[in-house]
This record gives sequence, structure tokens and C-alpha cells, in this order.
Amino acid sequence: MGRREILLGGTFWVIALAGCIIVTLSASNACRVGHWDQKPQWNTGLSSLSVLELTRENQILFDSREMSWSALASRLISTSKLPIQPIVVFRPNNRADCRHIVRIRAMMDRFLECESGGCAEGSEWDTQTPHGADI
Repeated sequence: MGRREILLGGTFWVIALAGCIIVTLSASNACRVGHWDQKPQWNTGLSSLSVLELTRENQILFDSREMSWSALASRLISTSKLPIQPIVVFRPNNRADCRHIVRIRAMMDRFLECESGGCAEGSEWDTQTPHGADI
């Protein structure tokens, strides 16, 4: 093997490693930032609020109640049928599995009115507690 082949082979592996690192970091960052651009209008006296959490152990908690994936889907569907829908705040733990974070966001997008401000995520919601209709 000549010097040229060694150099080209080494360059290939450096580029491949850099590409893997970039993909990994972008996927990780995609899981850690807020997902919905439009911030819901929040009125503590009139609006109800539900909190959906994904724990470090990847447990799903909806208003502090643990539930399965199928129960979460049912809960989101029933939430979407309420006459006045609560704002659903998603609080994923920093160490939760990225695949689960993406899956929950997709479920919220599918079943709730996220584009019109029915979904929220981010640290500005950390001090709010669930209240409103118990579904």
C-alpha cells in the first residue's frame, strides 16, 4: 500500500467520523429545543393546562399520572375532542431517549391543535402546574 492510498484512506475515515459527529449532535439538539414556534396565549384564569412529561427513565406522565403509549394516544385523542382544549405542555427530561421525545411530539402534532397554539414546550412553562378539566 502506497503513501497515497494511506493518505486517502485516512482522509476518508476523518470525513466519515466528522459526518457521524455532526449527525449525532444535530439529532441530539433537535430533541433538546422547543418544537412549536407559536407560543400559546396563556391566561391563568381562563385557560386550562395539562402537563405531559417524559422522565429520565422514559416514563410517560400526563398530569402526574403514569401511562403507556396506547393510553397516551387515547388521552390525546380525548383531549382534542373537548369543547375547550387545554394547552398541553411537554416537558421532556434532558436525559430522556431522543426517539421517545420525537415520538411524543409527533403524537401531539397528530392529535392536538399544535399549529394554533395548543402545544407548548420550554423552560418558561416550568413554574406552571396543571389545572382545569380532569380528563
